[in-house]
Amino acid sequence: MQADFNGDSYYNTFVSTQWLTWNHNSEYPPEVAWTLYTTQLNYFKALKDEGELEDMTLSEYALWHKANRPYEEPEVYLAKEMLYASHKHYAWYIDTDMRVLIDTNQGGSIGDLRPYIGRFECATGPDTENRENASFPYLVQSQYRTGFPNHGFDGSRTTLKLVKNGDEVDLCTVPTKVKRYDRGSESTLLELTPAKAVFPDGSVVEVSTTYMFEKGGNIKLTRSLNGATRGVVATEYFKGAPGRTEYPMDMHGIQLQLISPDGAETMDYNYRCRHLAAVDPGSVSAMVPYVGTTISMAPAVGSQAVSGVSREGHMYEPYFVLELAYDTKTSTEFSTCLTLKKLT
Repeated sequence: MQADFNGDSYYNTFVSTQWLTWNHNSEYPPEVAWTLYTTQLNYFKALKDEGELEDMTLSEYALWHKANRPYEEPEVYLAKEMLYASHKHYAWYIDTDMRVLIDTNQGGSIGDLRPYIGRFECATGPDTENRENASFPYLVQSQYRTGFPNHGFDGSRTTLKLVKNGDEVDLCTVPTKVKRYDRGSESTLLELTPAKAVFPDGSVVEVSTTYMFEKGGNIKLTRSLNGATRGVVATEYFKGAPGRTEYPMDMHGIQLQLISPDGAETMDYNYRCRHLAAVDPGSVSAMVPYVGTTISMAPAVGSQAVSGVSREGHMYEPYFVLELAYDTKTSTEFSTCLTLKKLT
């Protein structure tokens, strides 16, 4: 399936005698592991004999990838979970400026965002601050930083929040699937199946979501609302937390900004739960020196947000939040530009 998108498929298998020995960490008898391992190797051997597969080490694959994949050509991946029969869909987009994971099980939210555009440099070794960890930092990581549940109710993620008559439905509670994924030379389109948000009064709002990924760190997110949309306010919500592990980083040095008709306001992050807010905002943003990146959200051309918020967290909720609210009285379809830029 990945070859349909990228022209080739990459499969990484763990080669070890542990497959052939008694594993006391497994609830299955060793014969099960032996059968799985030998079946897998026989299948790969058959593909290799047919000229459909080439086996190589990770170092060899790195050289092959460098020689065969144009540097600026994006790659896309669509994973369908089968092992536990959950049928979850995960969609990845990767280019030289960003790596994005769309988690359809959380309503099509961004579950992982790596700002490659910041060109983060990391040396490792005993004489460095990083020692053994050279992974590229994230701005969003819903697995390390708890995603939708726990930690101050919600962790690092994006979502769309719908409010009607004081009742809120978070799109992260509504699983969806990938409907369409088209990779182009300049842009890549990801379309999700509609998500049905049900309010306590029984009314239903159906949300259709599309992502347009473009080179240069640009993501255009379009929402189309149908159904009982009267009185609904929809808020695009970005909750960021820079880091590389499950532990929070020091957020000092981050600067939040809000641009409105009254001008630009800025605020240095200081763990005090303060916020910047305005009506008819032009953009909301956060400058994150740790990853050398500015991330901003702005209404796309033809869309108008009624309010915007840039907010800092506190000691036990170390995040920053960017929000743009859209009133369905104006339009039931709106687009938001999520942009990553190198911090200079």
